[in-house]
Amino acid sequence: VLQSKFSSPVKKGDAIYGLSDGGLECIDAKTGESNWKDKRNQNKGFGYGHGQILLSDDLILVLTEFGELVLVEANPDTQKELGRIEALNKGPRSKGGVKTWNYPAM
Repeated sequence: VLQSKFSSPVKKGDAIYGLSDGGLECIDAKTGESNWKDKRNQNKGFGYGHGQILLSDDLILVLTEFGELVLVEANPDTQKELGRIEALNKGPRSKGGVKTWNYPAM
């Protein structure tokens, strides 16, 4: 459960959110059990990779490993992605674009 590599998890109430082996996961802080985990393909336009996350009120801001900025509702019951944009320009990196592990700032 919650295998964070480059990012630090965030806590809201009794829920802990983190990027776990490339997918967003929510665990129950009291039991340590997973509430849900994103199991989508870990590629640009789908998953998050080993990006970074920030929490602001009831929203999670994710800067994906692929340079996309994603807004996710901090909901312990279900994953709800509210929007996704390409924040960093595509680079040549074997035509797959940029790779970033930098923290976004608000």
